[in-house]
Amino acid sequence: MPGTPLKGALHVANEIKKKIEDLHIPHRKSANNRVTISLGVASLDNYKNTSPEHLVKAADRALYQAKERGKNRIETIEKP
Repeated sequence: MPGTPLKGALHVANEIKKKIEDLHIPHRKSANNRVTISLGVASLDNYKNTSPEHLVKAADRALYQAKERGKNRIETIEKP
């Protein structure tokens, strides 16, 4: 989302997560029996003078961190 600061990106991520939760899609193998979503968020606010590839890698690391910490959550990495 070009031009979106980290706070705005986290707001959008929370809205997406809530909309998925509100759908109550069944998932028998999930801990709470419904589909959830984990998101990793990174912003150029925290990654000035970095390449797009590094930014994507930071968001990917944040996603895996969210999964490791229990899924159905949003994480961000503060430094590359």
